[in-house]
Amino acid sequence: MRQSRFAGSVRLLALLLVLPLPGFRSAAAPIVIGEPGRLTTITREVSWPAGTAIQLVGPVVVDSGGVLRIAAGARVEASVGAFIAVSRDGWIDAAGTLEEPVELTCATVPRFTGCWGGLIVQGNARINVGETSSPAGGRGGVGGCRESLEPIVPELAFGGCNDADSSGALRHLRIEYAERGLQLQGVGSTTVIERVQVNRSRFDGALIIGGTANARELFLTANGTGLRWSGGWRGAAQRVAIQQDVANFRAALVGQNASVAGGDVDAEPRSAPTLFNLTILAQSIPGNPTHASARALVFERGTAGTLRNAFLYAPHVALDIVDAATCLQLASGALSLRHVVTAGATSAGEGTVDAACGRTEAEVLGDPAAANVVLPLASGLLASSNDLLLPDLRPVAGAALATATAAAPGGGFISGPAYVGAVQPAAQSGQIPWFSGWTNPAPTPAPIPNGTVAGRVVSPFRGALAGVTVRDAVTGASAVTTAAGTYSLSLPAGTALLEVPAVPVECTVPGARSAPVQPMMTTAFDLSVDCWPFPGNTRIDAGDGFACGVADQGTFCWGLNTRGQLGNGTTTDATLPVQVFGTFTSVAAGLAHACGREVSGVVRCWGAGDAGQTGVGPTIDRPIPAPVSGGHLFAGVTSGRAHSCAVKADGSVWCWGDNTRGQLGDGSTTASGVPVQVASSVLFAAVSAGGSHTCALDRAGAAYCWGDGTEGQLGDGTSVGRAVPAAVATLERFAAIAGGGDAHSCATTAAGGVRCWGANESGQLGDGTQVRRLAPVAVASGQVLGGVALGARHSCAVREASTIGCWGLNTTGQRGDGTLSIQSTPTTIVGSPNMSAVTAGPDFSCGITFGAVTSDGGGGIIISLRSLLCWGRNERGEFGRGDQASSLTPVPGATGLTFPR
Repeated sequence: MRQSRFAGSVRLLALLLVLPLPGFRSAAAPIVIGEPGRLTTITREVSWPAGTAIQLVGPVVVDSGGVLRIAAGARVEASVGAFIAVSRDGWIDAAGTLEEPVELTCATVPRFTGCWGGLIVQGNARINVGETSSPAGGRGGVGGCRESLEPIVPELAFGGCNDADSSGALRHLRIEYAERGLQLQGVGSTTVIERVQVNRSRFDGALIIGGTANARELFLTANGTGLRWSGGWRGAAQRVAIQQDVANFRAALVGQNASVAGGDVDAEPRSAPTLFNLTILAQSIPGNPTHASARALVFERGTAGTLRNAFLYAPHVALDIVDAATCLQLASGALSLRHVVTAGATSAGEGTVDAACGRTEAEVLGDPAAANVVLPLASGLLASSNDLLLPDLRPVAGAALATATAAAPGGGFISGPAYVGAVQPAAQSGQIPWFSGWTNPAPTPAPIPNGTVAGRVVSPFRGALAGVTVRDAVTGASAVTTAAGTYSLSLPAGTALLEVPAVPVECTVPGARSAPVQPMMTTAFDLSVDCWPFPGNTRIDAGDGFACGVADQGTFCWGLNTRGQLGNGTTTDATLPVQVFGTFTSVAAGLAHACGREVSGVVRCWGAGDAGQTGVGPTIDRPIPAPVSGGHLFAGVTSGRAHSCAVKADGSVWCWGDNTRGQLGDGSTTASGVPVQVASSVLFAAVSAGGSHTCALDRAGAAYCWGDGTEGQLGDGTSVGRAVPAAVATLERFAAIAGGGDAHSCATTAAGGVRCWGANESGQLGDGTQVRRLAPVAVASGQVLGGVALGARHSCAVREASTIGCWGLNTTGQRGDGTLSIQSTPTTIVGSPNMSAVTAGPDFSCGITFGAVTSDGGGGIIISLRSLLCWGRNERGEFGRGDQASSLTPVPGATGLTFPR
């Protein structure tokens, strides 16, 4: 079960949302809501009033306990990157009237399609996509039905078991110039949706995924696609008018069962909505970029549905039934089109469809047994044909459409007189259609010039990354970085999704990152890539009295083994490396347990399990690696004192084990023997577990921490613990982050600076003092640093010159400089061997030497093997060299092992 996602995890700027305090603002002052790039969460009842502009500068989520009331006449102006999402546990009441509709639009001048995100409403009704993991309680009452994650805010799960759920009410609402105008995700049948216009959305005007939502009088104008459904929608809609822009649109209506291409076309519950009284104006011209595929009705991916009393005006293609799965629904009668009038189509159908249909689309639309009619001309049928400025979709009195035979409504939600189309023919002079007065025209906008996104792709040590590709996942546009690591992309206004799909082998591919694109403006947007200073992530990690590493010969551990932390099936200590049962690409060592990630993404853990830190359920020790529960696939794993965490490719973080200080980040302090999801809407790229706290970086490089905060190790400016992620108090963005084994944390900037925070009694923050810091301070180093590793009270990093520098506690020689003195700034280890990686245990450290590259004299090269050097305490065989002799300076370790480049 997912826990509360947002409580305490973001700044609640909803205090601005309108408690009209004396002296707070004048009546005309704008109300500013949100924070650019950060979610604002509403968890109580708030109201957005009319009479003043409401400026939405960042995304807003209405979560559990939250009620958002938008007053009649209110106008919300959103910035690029802003959107409104109502979770399945939230509620919305947009209470517009005919005279005073609610308007959701964008703040840019000029406005353009996609200049803000749109409105997402979620519910607890059944869907046919996702896992059967919906929670009991809430508005659903029953758990175990399918739930799916919202892709923009993956922490928001929608769907459940309550088809009669209500997410609130939308009345006389206009949504304009959004990426996707209105999204209904698992919304139930008692949600009120009446008289909603969606105008000039970049993609879908209305997108309905599953649920049983009912809607009446939708006016969808000049959107990329007017109406799309998938995921098992079984609601009803009556009086729906879809008016496409002649010059540019994709399709008017698209019905699907499977939510994604290649998905289960027979997933249950099957999409089977009922639509009565539909008018589609889908006239197209050759200048339309999508002219060849511009269609009025598209049914695909196994959808069923009932369509009655529809009018299709002058479409390029009137009907397209795409695949065999949908043809089977047509043949069985589960997909039914009756009383459909098509006028002036370039082509009634796409052509001969799958044999399972038994007939062409043209034959379906011309079937007299279904009272379907195909008219050769469209003129003279409507009062105003395809006018986006002054639309009038009423049938002309006496014309073929006004006198067409129509089916009577079927009862229930569908009601009223029988007629073809979305608008009743005028019965008397002065009668106006239902969409008049509260809707806006959709004039063809002036061409919107592109904007530019430009910046650098940089990494610690490596600095600028030349010759790598930066690509916008939305448009496919790409650019290759220069020798200085710079790139520049000219992109359509809206939101770009930038990715670096391929990086050097010693670097980690970063997650995609959203960047705003403004017309005729340049947005500076640097991309940070985490790279090791020299080829090869050696993947070694030190625990308390033991260490593990991925070597050329396999995965090995050595040292203390009282809890089975060496992973070789015994509890016998080993001063020489012993092979772990399993093959791993990376390892993570905790106090007395360890975890490894297989190439497939499966994570296995071994050793102490008393707090559930092995992630396999029962709290018992495991001397042999066992897969963590849940069947998860992870991109990386980290281990703290008695807990572990792992990040997925989708940006979610999952933790298991001890949780007495909230280090699992799920909003509780209850230990868990199985992975639980960190309660955050943030998309994370990296995570690192400290002693009793955890830190992570989001995909933009911003740092967050949670768990024990008594020494300031969360870096949020306080000494308070947090059970959910809190933002570190800095505007800097980082390429890597590390949590200390005791109570400090450090992060590396893209330029190779290191910032640390938390406990500092031994100088472990490296800022030249021994003063505790509640927010990041700079490590005092004259060189570029990276690959930072934190012990209990000391820290080490690889320097630009490939030497190791350490600082902090040194009672066992863990700093490697030949002394036992405390040092609050980095000192160089004795001998200054070339090293490419370092790891730090509580009281010892190890590093991997950098193998030399030499010529063989015949045009080839010779690459020397890389070995381990260790220093500090070795009383339990931490060095892996066959003895228990400690050392104040580096000595060879991990006898017999070499490490890959």
